[in-house]
Amino acid sequence: MNMAASWRQNAEYWKQLPALSTARFMAAVFCLIASFSFIWGTVFGASLTSNACFAGVNGFAATLWVVTGTRRMFNAMGIVGCLQAAANIWLVAALTKGRSIHAVPFGAFEHYALVNAAIASVLIGAGYWLFLHSFITEGRRYFDTLTEIRLAGAIHRSLVPEIKAAVNSFEFYGCSWPSGEVSGDLVDFVQRDRGWFAYVADVSGHGVPAGVLMTMVKSAARTWLAAVGPCGFLPALNQVLLPLSAPNMYLTLAFLSYTQGKMELATAGHVPVLHFDRLASTVSERWVSNLPIALLSDAQFEVSEMSSGPGDVFVFLTDGITEVVDDHDRDLGLEPLKSVLIENAGAPLPELARRLRDRAFQHGKQTDDQTLLLIRHSRAI
Repeated sequence: MNMAASWRQNAEYWKQLPALSTARFMAAVFCLIASFSFIWGTVFGASLTSNACFAGVNGFAATLWVVTGTRRMFNAMGIVGCLQAAANIWLVAALTKGRSIHAVPFGAFEHYALVNAAIASVLIGAGYWLFLHSFITEGRRYFDTLTEIRLAGAIHRSLVPEIKAAVNSFEFYGCSWPSGEVSGDLVDFVQRDRGWFAYVADVSGHGVPAGVLMTMVKSAARTWLAAVGPCGFLPALNQVLLPLSAPNMYLTLAFLSYTQGKMELATAGHVPVLHFDRLASTVSERWVSNLPIALLSDAQFEVSEMSSGPGDVFVFLTDGITEVVDDHDRDLGLEPLKSVLIENAGAPLPELARRLRDRAFQHGKQTDDQTLLLIRHSRAI
């Protein structure tokens, strides 16, 4: 994660922090910084009034530094710095009135130092307690949330298991690798009476919101596939998911079906499917120009007929693989994956999947959910 992304993530965390936790943390910062005024005031022999004034100004300024810094308000940070400097200069002028800071008489210094030490100790103790209380409270909230996310992750893994299957003349292998605990990607395989139906789907975004919609996709997909078949699958899924999706969420999907010798392919805003032709030893991109699902209620969806022969391989993947970026912000794209497919088309499907993903890792780090579905036409029908 680069520095800019880290800053944005930290800013989002502070924006979502409960108001009481924020106030408690700010009070801790105030107490800690204010204590320094009494410590240094003792060194320079400033009066208790001076120490209290500087403590108030610099403690309040410290809280403003935290607010502006954690929210990436860089211009405001500069303003806070200027106001803090101006306030300190004004206090020095107002409290000394052109003279040096009034020195405490030597006889009263011991009592004066004890008072300053007591005030500083109380402020430090209060700051420590407030910091500790903030960390404990937020730690509990974090671990409660983490437990729920891990539970959601376990549910996701049960809904999107590794696929290893063989039906008649076809072999299947599918796997999904979340970028976090919960994924918005889905790979599924359904064996039907006279054939099969396999698809990959990718909910926009990632994390818990995408994972929740993904669970609805799998349930709706299996229900409507049984009711309307491959040709009516995308329109039915669109009508079901449209009212259930947030305005900024949608679904891309690609499927391949085989029924009574008829093979059909469709993509809905999804990454093109790679088709390795064994006879020609070439890889072509297969897609149908459809909109993503859950964008428009009146969207029209088309399905394209496909053909394949023994040794052909179909590769379905999500953009978490193709959009991996290198150090120069360049996407991986499909071309490097085509080369890997040509070189390893005859390998066992799990091995081919591993090499495709390794190629993505060579290009850059995983930042999004990654999913692969491989289908091989293993022998003549």
